[in-house]
Amino acid sequence: MSNKRISGRALQALRKQHFQRQPLCELCAAKGIVRTAEELDHINPLSREPGPDRLDLPRRGLCRECHREATRQAFGYRRKPRIGLDGWEVDDE
Repeated sequence: MSNKRISGRALQALRKQHFQRQPLCELCAAKGIVRTAEELDHINPLSREPGPDRLDLPRRGLCRECHREATRQAFGYRRKPRIGLDGWEVDDE
């Protein structure tokens, strides 16, 4: 299985084409928020997609915040609680 990423001119052409078609963050737009898409997200993480051809994989344009959260969810990450000097969890409120 190859996890080779698209890079260089091929990646830049792909990004340009995608952002010309869809310049807004798709997740924000679904919530009625207008925010520019800055990052191209692989809907299915590359590590979970077999095969050498990366050009046909589904992608979406996301803002940085949504891309970060989508990546956390895709890999099952969750925020670690903050612990105070006394050793107890600190509420972030």
